[in-house]
Parts: sequence; C-alpha cells; structure tokens
Amino acid sequence: MALTLPSPAAVLRRLGRMSTQIVDDSRYEKILAYLVTDLGTDSVIVGRWLDDEGTFIACQACINSDIDDRICSIALRFLGQLLGTSYRVADRESFTACRATIPDAFNFIQRLLASSDTSARLRYACTQCVCDMVQNPTAAAWFFNWSDSLQAVALSLSDRSCYTTQATCILIQRLLPVSYTSKGSTTWRQNLADLITEKYLPTREGRGPSRALNSNTMDQFLELLWTLVDSHHPVGVQFIAEHDLLDYQRAFWWLADLPRLPRGKLLSVLHRAACLPREKTAGTGFSLLGKCAAEGPKEQARKLWNVWVQEPLVTRPSLETYQIVSSLIQVIMTLAHVQGDGPAPALFRELVCEALTGMVRACAAELGSLPEAATEARSGVAPPDDRLIQLLHSHDTSLTAKRTIVASLFDVVITALPDMSDPLTQSILTDTMLGLVRTTSTLLADRRVALRAMELVRVSDTFLNCQETAELTVLALLRHPDCSGFLIQQGFREATHLLRGPAALQARLTRGFADQLVGSVLGPRLNDDRWEVREACVGFVRDLVRGDPDPAIASVVADHDLVGRILPLATDGEAYVRASVLDAMEAILRPALPPTSSSATVMGYLDRLALLWPATIWTAYVTDTEAFVRRAALNLVADLLIHHPEHPLTYKALAGLTPPETLRHLIDDGDYEVRLRASTVAYLLWAQPFGQGVNPDVNDYETEQVRPRQPEGLRFQSGSPRLIVSQSPAAVAWPCPYCLNVPSLLLQAAQDPSRFVRARAGRYLESIRDALTPHFTDEVPPGDSAGAQDGPPAAKRSAGPNDPPIRNGEGTAGDWASCPHVGNPGTMPAHTVLAAAHRHFARQLRSVDFERLWATTSSEHLYREAIESGFPIDGESAGMDVNPVDLKMDMAEAEAENSGNNILDCY
Repeated sequence: MALTLPSPAAVLRRLGRMSTQIVDDSRYEKILAYLVTDLGTDSVIVGRWLDDEGTFIACQACINSDIDDRICSIALRFLGQLLGTSYRVADRESFTACRATIPDAFNFIQRLLASSDTSARLRYACTQCVCDMVQNPTAAAWFFNWSDSLQAVALSLSDRSCYTTQATCILIQRLLPVSYTSKGSTTWRQNLADLITEKYLPTREGRGPSRALNSNTMDQFLELLWTLVDSHHPVGVQFIAEHDLLDYQRAFWWLADLPRLPRGKLLSVLHRAACLPREKTAGTGFSLLGKCAAEGPKEQARKLWNVWVQEPLVTRPSLETYQIVSSLIQVIMTLAHVQGDGPAPALFRELVCEALTGMVRACAAELGSLPEAATEARSGVAPPDDRLIQLLHSHDTSLTAKRTIVASLFDVVITALPDMSDPLTQSILTDTMLGLVRTTSTLLADRRVALRAMELVRVSDTFLNCQETAELTVLALLRHPDCSGFLIQQGFREATHLLRGPAALQARLTRGFADQLVGSVLGPRLNDDRWEVREACVGFVRDLVRGDPDPAIASVVADHDLVGRILPLATDGEAYVRASVLDAMEAILRPALPPTSSSATVMGYLDRLALLWPATIWTAYVTDTEAFVRRAALNLVADLLIHHPEHPLTYKALAGLTPPETLRHLIDDGDYEVRLRASTVAYLLWAQPFGQGVNPDVNDYETEQVRPRQPEGLRFQSGSPRLIVSQSPAAVAWPCPYCLNVPSLLLQAAQDPSRFVRARAGRYLESIRDALTPHFTDEVPPGDSAGAQDGPPAAKRSAGPNDPPIRNGEGTAGDWASCPHVGNPGTMPAHTVLAAAHRHFARQLRSVDFERLWATTSSEHLYREAIESGFPIDGESAGMDVNPVDLKMDMAEAEAENSGNNILDCY
C-alpha cells in the first residue's frame, strides 16, 4: 500500500488552519513546494487549479488572515505563480477573473507594497507575487496603471532583504519588454529611469564622470544592472543604453572607487554584457559597452582600449589600477571572442597580443628571470607601448605587489591564449610566464601565482613546444621546499593530467618526466611531516592507476613499485591518509572492463596484499574511529567480494568481519553512509555463496532515490553454496551468512532512519525473496508452529491500517540465535541445515510489505512532514490512510524539495 498524500487543493483549503506553533519555517516552504508541484510545466495541473472555484477564495482567506505572516506569504506567492503560469503554460487569461473574484487580495498587495511600514516577510511575498503574475500582460498593464507602482518599486528595491531586492530586479526585467509595446507605459519607463538615476547615481563634481555610485545603495543598483544584462530580452540592455545608466568610461572610474566585493559585481556585469550576442545588442549603442561617437568599429575599439588600458596606467599608475586593467583586458578579450570576425575584434586581439607580450617580458626582466633562450624568435613581436609597462619597471613596487601583478597577468594570459592564432606567440607567452615562476622561488611558493601557473600548464599543454616547459614547472612546484600541502596536491593533480592527458605520453617518458617525478619528488614527499602531502602522494598513485591506464603507465607503476611505496602508509597515524590508501587499493584491485593486458597485474597485487595484511588490520579498518575510513574499508571489502570472491585476500577480509557483533555495529553505525555500505557487504555475504551475476552497484549511492531494480541474472542455487569452500586456499573458509545474522541485519537496515539505507536494503531483500520463492513457497516444516497457525499464510494476510512495512519482532537478533548450524561460524553448514535456514528467511520475507517500504523511501514523506501539522483535511486527520512508519530523516539526506528552505533566514 503506497503512501497517500492529501490533494494540493485540500491542503490549500485548510492552509489557514495550520498550526501557528511550528517554529521551523522550512515546513511552510515545503508546503509551498507541494502546492506548486509541476505548476510551471503541466497545463493540465494549471487548468485543474483554475477550474476549482475554491482556489481563489482559499487564497483570499489566507491573505486576510492575521494569524501568521508565514501562511499569508505562502498564499501570496502561490497566487502569483498560478496567475503567471496560467498565461505562460496554459495560455489562459485568468488575471481578470481572479481580480473580480477576490478584489480585496489585490487591494491588500497594493497597500503593503506602497507602505514603508510593511514587514520584510510580507514585502518579499507581495513583491514575488507581483513579479510572477506580471508574466501575464494584463497583470503588467494593471501594475502600470497603479498610481503608486513606482513608489512600490523604489521601496522594494531598497529593502534590507537581498531576496526582496532580487525579486524587484526581476520584476523590472519582466516589465520592461511590455513597456515598449504597451500604450501609455512609455511615461512609466521614463519615470523609472529618472528614479534610478536620482536615487542611485547622484551627481558628482570634479574629476571623473558626472555620475557616481552611492555607497549606501550601490549593491541594489549593481544587482539591477546584472539582472537587466542577464535577461534573455534585449530591452534590458536597450534600457541601460537609452538612459545612460552605464558606459565604458564611467565603468572604469567606478571600478577604481568601489570596494572589492562591489567591484567584482560590476566586473561580472561587464563580462556578461561582453558575452551578449551581437543580435541582442545591435542598435543599442551598447555593443562596445557604451555609447561612442560616429566613428567606425576600429576607431571605437581603439577608443575603448585607450580608456580602459593605456590612459589609466599613465594617469593613475598603481597596483590597484593594474589589477583593474588586467580584469578589463579579459572583458575586452571576451568581447572580441563574441563579436567574431571584423575590424574591431581583430584590433582587440592585436592590441592584447602586443600588451601581453610587452608586459610579460617587462615583468620577467624586472624580476631578473627573463629566459635567455628564443630571444631572436621574440624579436618579431611588435614592441608594446611603454606606458603599459612602466608600473612593472617601478623599483618602488614591493615583492607582494609584484606577486599580485604576476597573478593578474596570469589571468589575462590564460584568457587570451585560446584566441591567439599564432602558435609562436602562444609558445612565447607560455614559456615566458612559466619560466618566470619556475626560476623565481618567491613566486612559486605564492598560492595565487602557483594556482594560476598550474592552470596555464593545463591550458597550454597542447600548444607548440610547450610540453617540456609544463613538465619543468610541475616538477619545480613539487620540489619547492616552501610549498603548502594544498599546492603539492595541485601539483600532483597536474602531473597526473600530464601523464594521462592528450599529449604524447612516450615523448614525456623519453624526456624522463615520470622517472624524475617518481624518483626525486614522490619518494621524499611520502615521508613528509605534513599529512596532507602524504595523502596527496597516495592520491597521485590512485589517480594514475584508476580505470584502464595506458600500458606504459602500468609499466611505470610496476617498475617503480608505486604500490609498494604507499602500502606502509596503510597504518598511518592520520585517518585521511589511511582512507586514501584504501581508496587507492580499490582502484588498483578493480579489474578493467573489458579485461586488458593490465588486468593480469591485479593478481600480483592481490597476492601481495594477502601476505602483508592480516585479518586484524581489516577489523581495525572497519572499526576505525573516523567514519570516512570505515566507508573506504567497506568499499574495498565489497569490491573484493564482487570481483575476487575466491582469493585468499578476500577470505582474510571476511575473517576480520566474521564476529557477528562486528557487522551488527556497522549496521548500527552513527554514519548513514557506513550503514549503507554495511548493508551491501551483508547482502554480498549471502548472495555470493548462493547467487550468480551479483551486481549491487556498490558505488552508485546517488541513484538510490528511486525505487531500485532487482539485479539481473541472480539465480538461487537450490541451497548449495556456489563456492567450493572446502577447497579454498585461504586459512578461513567462507562464513555462514545465517550464523552472522545477515537476514536480521538486512531486515534491520530496511527499517533504518535513513531512507537511502532503507531503499538499498529493500532492494537486496526483494532480490533474495525472488531467489528463494521458487524453492520455498508456502510449505511448512514439521513442528514449525509459526507456519501452522490458522488463517491465510503470511504472504496472503492483509495488512492492517497501522502495520509497518516489517512487523514488530521480525528481524531481531533472537530470530537467528537458534540457527541449527552448530559448527564454527566461519564454516558453511550442511545442505539440510541451510535449507531450513533458507525456508525460515523466505517466510520472513513474505511478511514484508515492499510496496509500503518503497513508499517510505520516496520524497513524498518530506511533504508529509510539512502537511501533517494537526489541521484537519475534510473533517479527518491528514494522515488517515498512512501507517505510522518511522519517517525520521538524517539532515544529510535533504533533496531538491527542501532547497530554498532558508530563504527567510534573513528575516
């Protein structure tokens, strides 16, 4: 019996009765999410809401209610979405009818928006309601004709809540296209522009532009600019250009005066404007980020370059100016890339190439690190303007400032390189920049510079004659004694990319890159005092062998015994290192699919680990104090059970899990991801001896949000173990799953507080049930009183309204304490004993209501948690047809239905 929820209409009708004692605001947000489910995509659902005469009346009742602002907020936002989507999705004119039915609601919205005393919560709700409904042109016309509409926009735009400001910006964005086509709205648009200019761009006397940003309102103005530029309709850009809200000259002066965060916002606006296609900016005078005179495109491009690059470095030479200029060069390159072919983009590329070449060489010369090689080749590049590099030649610039300059220069080079058509210029810039940081130790240890150098290594790896430069830079970073652990991690990551990237691997090996990396870098770093460096070394080996590496890489791993080098870290004192070793072993021991020549080396590693890792180390791993180590250990055990079930290493791992209390503790673990993996191991302990084609998808944890499917090919082997355990070369035989209480553990996992664990355990139990059912139907063994009761068998007995998916008492440890197998738990019992255990397990599985179990694993219970608030639904309790299954959820399991629940935190 599936979990049934009341209809959204019923929830809306009784929304006004929702308890006011609920502290958690997220419950209200869940109800709104439930009400608007599929509202924006399904016209049938929209029509169902509109055809219900009680919909608008219910909204009116909640809006007029003074009980709780949260209930009023839900009703307002739902009403706005319904009116907006009815026109956009269902093409129905519902605004007029709604306004005639509930006029008081619209009067309420107008009164609150026009008042300066409105609470932040209700102002946001009213603004969002209007923002959604104006997607309907009739609603937009109603707003234009409202005499206080501009005052309402001004109050909402300046509200202290960023959510209200964002909603107001989107409202303006949606109103502007209508204002260019609707009669009588031209005046409104002009008044809006005057309001924005007066409020956010006060007149400034003296140097610079005549309009400056108000420090108290700059955030709202920049948010509005971003929203208009980011719109999919060109009228947003047209509005900015027509009313002179932004141009390229004013932008530079603003950037120079703004603090760091608003400066980043304005740069984002400029980048977004530069990314606009030409067809969206044609005719607005904004295609070059501002109004220019009537010159041609090339002259306009030269003027923009002079204002943004050359003149600032002459008139305001400072580190801050250089950083701004570097950012604006990136905007120019973006603009040239979007504009495509033409005189202006071509000039931009030429100017950037000149400036970059000059700045890079000047920077290198100033720091005494200009490479001597290829000097003659560089002479073909046009010399840069001296004004662009005078800052770099200044002896008054500190080392910290020069580091900042180099980091900014890296950003520009990385942005410009892909658009340069000359391979020689690409090589010159790359070689000079990487040579600069490689030969200047104080730069390489700087986090900003080193990260950008690694990014340039990634970008330039495919350029002409850049491979060796990239290799030397990575080696220099990894050898640097003052580099942080984080930079060492990034260096190893780039080293892996170089060895497994698109460039010719054999050439790298010939140059000795791998030998130097392993010999002079990896060895010393494995003994580093910092755990993050040791963890990075293990991660490098793991990434190198993951998947199906090239045979040459496999040879490097074998020749340098990389696996043997990281094995001593399996008992490292730092938990992150131990977990990384386990992850690396999982990657190494997983055979390639389909099998390749490198798959044969896996057996050698298995044999080696079987000798080095006793059963006690497995017990230590699964009982580690850190949850992520236990997860990694269970991942490795599951991989061994799937891919190498008959190897001695697997039997040693099982010996570490053989005590029943060990598995019990894992199923009871406080970390739900550990319990998830423990249920997989428990299932494999049963399925491997008695099944075929086991494939539990142990690493596919994200797909458990839907109802799992039975693994294909699982067939029960008539109670006989598939493995010939008596002939196993291991010292410990395959354990009996019934003596380990595996059925009880899986049944317990099916009642776990985490729905992900319940879903996985339910999948496994359903697979086992389908495997056992053909062999053990409704037969009752002699003397079994549980099956000799009067009435229908367990599978036929109808569930009561309050029955949980698994009846109380099923699946406890006591159910299997009387298992007839009296031998050692580490051995497999006789066939007749197994048959009795199978029969008992099959009878338990027939008592599980899987449909109800699947209902508790769906996301609907998240709505149930919100809806089940004590108010009646049509005279009965909201949970009248739902069994009281424990639906407590871990906070880590929140889904998309919960996203945005913190939208009111700012209030």
